Amino acid sequence: MIVKILITIVALVSIIFLGVISNALIQPIWNNTEKKRIEDFEGKVLGYAGFAACSIIFMLWYHYIFG
Repeated sequence: MIVKILITIVALVSIIFLGVISNALIQPIWNNTEKKRIEDFEGKVLGYAGFAACSIIFMLWYHYIFG
């Protein structure tokens, strides 16, 4: 029981942290010299990869707890 609680805490903290970082990566960059937003395609790819990792962590956690 204690192991499942610890794994749940680690999984949820990892999902929240990775989700926040991924959300920050997909946002466009503000360029002060040109006063406009610039799309960062590499950041978007990394952000969506982070969201994919969040979903994989969630599926593994769900399978461990309820499987």
